[in-house]
Amino acid sequence: MKLIYLDTETTGLKIGRMFQLAYILLEKGKATGKNFFFALPPGSMTFEALYNHGVSDQQTVKLSKGKKFADHWDEIRSDFEGTPERKTHLIAHNMKFDSGFIENEIKLAGLLPLKNVVKNCTVEYFTPILQIPSHRKAHKYKYPSLRELVQTYKITDREATQRASEIFKCKSKLVKFHDARYDVTMLFLCCRQYAGDGRILQKAIRNSIIKVIEQETERENGKDL
Repeated sequence: MKLIYLDTETTGLKIGRMFQLAYILLEKGKATGKNFFFALPPGSMTFEALYNHGVSDQQTVKLSKGKKFADHWDEIRSDFEGTPERKTHLIAHNMKFDSGFIENEIKLAGLLPLKNVVKNCTVEYFTPILQIPSHRKAHKYKYPSLRELVQTYKITDREATQRASEIFKCKSKLVKFHDARYDVTMLFLCCRQYAGDGRILQKAIRNSIIKVIEQETERENGKDL
């Protein structure tokens, strides 16, 4: 059984283009990080997105060395797709957003959709757990941001940076907030902390992934001794 935490960096809030995909693949208690950059055509990046992550269209070409989504598709598909008997569980903080961009890239490249995957959204899952009051709707809870999730589970920037550099085998100075490697590591650490607290995961994924997360927690705890 495969469990994949994922995050994307994109051209804006509306479904458009994706220039970075980072994910942590958990299988048999082992965490493997993979990161891909994709070259975008001129005029793809919105001003709002550029302001947030600071990556321009020209920089996507440099970061990706000119490679596009389709150039990495075989490896991504191999990691993501499961089988009818053993589906891959994908976890993202706002799955609708991230999967929307991934699916759009698949469509634009003329590729076949992913098969045998189960989507799990931590935004929806943690809303009733964190219970952050909504300022817009009375007696309702707001969707927690990744920052709010991180604050709840007390994951430090130093911890996230160090683990991201270990998992993705890159220099720590390269990973920061709004880099998909950093953000997905934050999510991974929060979910591991939540599972490590002895609580029960979402029913849809509980039986199939709780053992994987426990094994990863045990392996990291043993490493720290």
